[in-house]
Amino acid sequence: MPWHRRARSCESAGVHSSLITAADEVDWYDIPGVRLLGLVVGGLLLIAAIRAMFR
Repeated sequence: MPWHRRARSCESAGVHSSLITAADEVDWYDIPGVRLLGLVVGGLLLIAAIRAMFR
């Protein structure tokens, strides 16, 4: 068989496509780590902006 006509496993392709669709269905705001990271980064940026105003 030529290299471009290799047989592919249907199982691995199905698992891969189901993982992609599962990732697409999750909203970023539903992940607790993302919300926590946003809170920390936003707080640090706010503090830096306030400190820069009073220098």
